[in-house]
Amino acid sequence: MKKKTINLYSFNELNEEQKEKVIENYADINTNYDWHNYILEDWKEKLSRQGFEDAEINFTGFWSQGDGASFNCQVNLEKFLKGRRIAKKYQSILNDEEADLSISITNNGHYCHEYMMIIHFDDWKGLITAELEKFILEEAREQARKIYDDLYDNYEGLTSKEAIIDTLIINEYLFNEETLKIDS
Repeated sequence: MKKKTINLYSFNELNEEQKEKVIENYADINTNYDWHNYILEDWKEKLSRQGFEDAEINFTGFWSQGDGASFNCQVNLEKFLKGRRIAKKYQSILNDEEADLSISITNNGHYCHEYMMIIHFDDWKGLITAELEKFILEEAREQARKIYDDLYDNYEGLTSKEAIIDTLIINEYLFNEETLKIDS
């Protein structure tokens, strides 16, 4: 029988060069799962409170042209207008019992950024003005930008050197001297 001894080292026991290699090798340790789910769920609730209901949020990021966030949703006009500066101007739409409005926002393309979002509506009475259409779409685009910024900030935090080191130390990762890969 042969025996082989392997020395294992915690992150803090590595020299600076080894630490840098480990950080590079484990750059995605905090993002190799659906790290964004809780952020998107939080945003779906925020969007719903603003009148953008049943939102399906999409995003790509964070290094290429065309990266961004967008969402598909139904617009609840009453909820959307509530508390907004233009609400009074469009109150007549909400009071019109014959108005049968259906407003939705969809992504119109391959990319996910806010400028791929377009608005659709069924309005047989012609109650939706160009001004209101533009206002709804711009508000949706502003929210999409905020979603993307939130995702980006969280991603940057999770992939920071400090966050990677914290994860390695807290989870007691061990490395062998030759490969600097986790051994147990």
